Amino acid sequence: MKQEIAICCITDKSKGFGNFSRSVTIAEAMREKGYKIVFIINRNKSAIQELKSRKFTYMLIPMFESAGDYSHQISRILNFRKCGTVIIDMREYGEQISKNLMNKHLKVILLDDAWCKKAYADIIFNGTMIKQNHQYKKINKASKIFVGPKYWIINREFGKHKKTLRDIYDKQKYSVVVSVGGSDPHELSLIVAKALQKIDNIKITIIIGPFFENSVKLNQFVKNKNNFSLIFSPKKIWNDFLKSDVVISGAGNTLFELSAQRIPTICIATAEHQKPYAKTFESKGFAKNLGFWKNVKKDLVRRTVIQILNDKLKRRKMSLAGSKILDGKQLLRVTEILEKNINKHSSQLNRG
Repeated sequence: MKQEIAICCITDKSKGFGNFSRSVTIAEAMREKGYKIVFIINRNKSAIQELKSRKFTYMLIPMFESAGDYSHQISRILNFRKCGTVIIDMREYGEQISKNLMNKHLKVILLDDAWCKKAYADIIFNGTMIKQNHQYKKINKASKIFVGPKYWIINREFGKHKKTLRDIYDKQKYSVVVSVGGSDPHELSLIVAKALQKIDNIKITIIIGPFFENSVKLNQFVKNKNNFSLIFSPKKIWNDFLKSDVVISGAGNTLFELSAQRIPTICIATAEHQKPYAKTFESKGFAKNLGFWKNVKKDLVRRTVIQILNDKLKRRKMSLAGSKILDGKQLLRVTEILEKNINKHSSQLNRG
């Protein structure tokens, strides 16, 4: 067994499931390569259950207000476990944590999207397409920075399960999947469900994410409606996406996954940092952007779904555009870079 890698990721329900999801994806891939993995997370029942089901070791730390407190706790755990490599996926805390851990004989790897401006970490991955998010000031002159969608981390299964052009055709009955993310604090799934209820020629599947806190209203709404079904945290969500003719999604991690699968998508930004993602995916021809969740009207959702389903050529063009954004090889690239640099760091420590 190779050395242990610690993965410290945010599991706050209000932040969604994307950071935890990609951390698990990296963990699975690195474990396949023989590395031991330990997660460092806040107490979150759903996240703990997920880690237990995948047989990952985890250690719990309190929910702190400051990056300094997080850094202190993380450092203590790393020392206790004699762990030389840490992957940080902590959003707005990531920059300061990586600064505090720098120069402690650690290999510090930062996963970032839109939160950090200064490069303290040894390696930074930023898989977004937003160039203004790529402008890091190198404080650590040895920092290696990898940016752009070729490094956006998704489960390799999304790239294996792609929609083909012959899968896109006119039908009597269409399938629409709604997946707004791992959590739904704004009850957007319910808003979308109400928008779609009077469209006769569609079957609607709503995916309930692992961090959903209150789906009672949604359950009550779809009850006794034959054209609606709910799926709770599917393990192979790519199969559910692949069955759809169009997906209505948030504009975070799911949007990138759908691009890899080449599935025509209508997106709604559920957080401020998702707004540029939604605009960029629309500009590239893959998604139809309905804007920020606060401003989305049910009539706009309904009309957009009808327009896209009634336009086979439009859906085919969207699918082709998705294939030009993500090629499905992102995880392979990232893990190869990680393994090369972790092994180099380990050799240097052994010589020291």
